[in-house]
Amino acid sequence: MTRMLLAGTLSALLVILLGPFFIRWAQRREFGQEFREDGPSTHAVTKKGTPTMGGLLILFGMSVPYWFVGREHTDYGLIVWTTMIMCGAMGFWDDAMKVVNRRSLGITGTAKMAILALITVFLGWASTQLLDISTVLEIPFTSNSAGANAVTIDLGWTWYVLLFFVLAGTSNCVNLADGLDGLAATTVVISLSAFTAIAFVIWDRGLGEQGVLTIGSAGALDIAIFCSALGGSLVGFLWWNAYPAKVFMGDTGSLALGGALAALAVVLKVELLLAIIGGVFVVEGLSVMLQKSVFKISRRITGEPRRLFLMAPIHHHFELKNWSEAQVMIRFAIVASLFSATGFTIWFRTH
Repeated sequence: MTRMLLAGTLSALLVILLGPFFIRWAQRREFGQEFREDGPSTHAVTKKGTPTMGGLLILFGMSVPYWFVGREHTDYGLIVWTTMIMCGAMGFWDDAMKVVNRRSLGITGTAKMAILALITVFLGWASTQLLDISTVLEIPFTSNSAGANAVTIDLGWTWYVLLFFVLAGTSNCVNLADGLDGLAATTVVISLSAFTAIAFVIWDRGLGEQGVLTIGSAGALDIAIFCSALGGSLVGFLWWNAYPAKVFMGDTGSLALGGALAALAVVLKVELLLAIIGGVFVVEGLSVMLQKSVFKISRRITGEPRRLFLMAPIHHHFELKNWSEAQVMIRFAIVASLFSATGFTIWFRTH
């Protein structure tokens, strides 16, 4: 518990202290945010030119305390950290292309999917070969004590397909949520609180070798410290990213955070519960899919395209409904808290 608190506190303080130096460094190199033409028109004035790539600050701010505070680092923490860094590197490439080309588009969607497929190969191989994680999927709501009588399905090779959808879906949905000041950072912190609690309970109650879990006490504590360090780093980042933001995390941060959440779900064997714990990100992703589907179907049937929302992702819909950025962020944080608490409660009641 002490090391968890220490890692989180040091990460937050490190990011808060380094924030001004990073912002000035990014400004000197003109690492500014480019305005998305399909975004709200007000963003062209309020956000264009704000330093981006703040994900570098988040990753550095969490990595130093995590590696120095934790005494017993395990393969579980190493694999989650590596997955996060790999996704962050992809995001950095994307951000760099936007900055160099002075446009809001970076690497292509096809290239992103290909890179995510390679990261999935690493995460799948490392999980099964190094961590001895099984391809068995535990179905939520199907047990009531210590995983007893839980319904499980051995997916075999299709587990790797699920892994790709978990990784690609989470990283892209967190990326979609990074559209308003403080929104992505706040909602990810809230989701991380559920993972921190799950890992702590596994460590405290010695559940690491029960059911489909193989993580053990040392691995669970390592993951809890990782979550605390990452959460603390995001809290520190919010000091500079809260409205009006002085810096954005960019794809460097959002893709890294999505990769971290996906990897945490895999090593803690809560792949399906991630959809509840990170429910806000699911809603963000679904809003984009529904918007596109309604637009295409209505155009095909009536010849006149219609929209389900004023703008997608859904946080822009509420922004155009005259909610202030602070209102959207706070209300989404409330909803994220309900999702996160529900996900943890389901896990706690069945283990």
